[in-house]
Amino acid sequence: MSNALKRATLSRLLDNKAAGITNVLIALQSPYDVADFIKQSDATIFCYHAVLTKNPETGQVSSPAYDALANILTGIETASGRLPVSLKRSD
Repeated sequence: MSNALKRATLSRLLDNKAAGITNVLIALQSPYDVADFIKQSDATIFCYHAVLTKNPETGQVSSPAYDALANILTGIETASGRLPVSLKRSD
């Protein structure tokens, strides 16, 4: 992520916080994608194994990881688990 994009993202997160808007960060590939912004988030979701598969009969594209993420975001399932790495909240 470029420094300009990082600054813009941080600015948006801080503006959201000031306005009372909940910030939820979702990392779809690597936990390090959102590491710089964890302190400004109210919740962080890490989603892995985002391999897309296409049903040859219907043409529908899906991913078990994205399906699980959708279920968490809509309240069908509760998120749980631990990262195999530690991320610090930077100041």
